[in-house]
Amino acid sequence: MPTDFDGLVQNLKDEDWETRSKAALLLGKSGNPRAVEPLIDTALHDPYFAGGNAGHPVRKAALKSLHSMITPLCKLGNRQAESLLTSILETVVNPECIYDWNGRVCLASARALIRHFGRSRVSLQSPVILTSDDERDINALIYFTLKFAGFGVVSTLDGVEVLELAPLIRPDLILLDVRMPKITGYEVCRQLKESPLTSWIPVAFLSAKGQEAEIKQGLDSGAVEYIVKPFAPDELTNHVKDILRRLEMGIYEED
Repeated sequence: MPTDFDGLVQNLKDEDWETRSKAALLLGKSGNPRAVEPLIDTALHDPYFAGGNAGHPVRKAALKSLHSMITPLCKLGNRQAESLLTSILETVVNPECIYDWNGRVCLASARALIRHFGRSRVSLQSPVILTSDDERDINALIYFTLKFAGFGVVSTLDGVEVLELAPLIRPDLILLDVRMPKITGYEVCRQLKESPLTSWIPVAFLSAKGQEAEIKQGLDSGAVEYIVKPFAPDELTNHVKDILRRLEMGIYEED
């Protein structure tokens, strides 16, 4: 295993997944800012596959290394470092990284970076949407649909992560599924509305549970809208734009 920078980067493309994992970890230990871009590429695109719950060791190694580089880059404080931190944040909120059993690493990195950037959120476009859905396909569809439409998107896997991240991100809108592990979307919405740190953040439900009583329960918990699945990408984009437009016009307050 080479220890020089160029050799380690080359090993990220090795056919052996263990070699790629070791190279990713060593690049993180090097602390070289040049390692960020190849590590991001590995975190997003490494081809390793093992069935069942084997996980993705190469992507996890790359994400751990990216996490280890956050503090040194924050201390640098120059324009290049801020740009690299921006790229890391956009990577760790991407569903391609959140999945493959890497959610905890991604969430820890997102917390650290959001604290660093603060409300200015240099890294994320505005408006910023915080979403939560535990179904992989739906989560990815929501993320990429809104990202393609020009929104900044932070994607989470359950309601607990929403409650942890919402006070840090201070998003312009939160989209919640109803049925999620650990805590229901209804309860997440209620807790958000009870906290002075998040009570002002508008919440909309995005759920397959579309009975009248379920919609009423969602609105009674504090949501401004209830969008019923399934939906086409352009329908979701139009729903979100309409919600934000109505919020800006103060229509919900009037209702």
